[in-house]
Amino acid sequence: MTTDTVARTRILVVDPQPSLLAPLQVQLEDAGFELVLTHSALEAIEQTERCPPALAVLDFDLPGGTSGLRLAETLRRLHSIPVLFYSATIDEQALRAAEMVGALRALSKDMRIEEVVAAIQAATTRGRASLEQALDAWRSLDGETASAALADE
Repeated sequence: MTTDTVARTRILVVDPQPSLLAPLQVQLEDAGFELVLTHSALEAIEQTERCPPALAVLDFDLPGGTSGLRLAETLRRLHSIPVLFYSATIDEQALRAAEMVGALRALSKDMRIEEVVAAIQAATTRGRASLEQALDAWRSLDGETASAALADE
């Protein structure tokens, strides 16, 4: 994947202590991602309303009474934003909860930064690939089938 491919890919990172994410931030920016760092669910929702990201990377534990799980549900419901969790708190219960809210994956802050960057690149590529596949399928429909599909909606 080239830097040009992800240069416009905006990622929302929500962590109670975003300043501790400096090494990850540097690696993601070097990979060409645009990062928006916030520390709370409220800030995340405000940022998303301004310009929805291609992906949200959330901690499970957020300040202000809204958990990362609740934020994930909100982002997916309001804007269909895919979510990855990146947290120090990764246990079986957290993994099940992440799966239940539709998270793509839960990553431990103990992972090597390169592995986290690779997971984020894969998540953003998968989203673009799915969109491109849907558009290709739509384009492959002949005019009559396309008209029928539109009439069904």
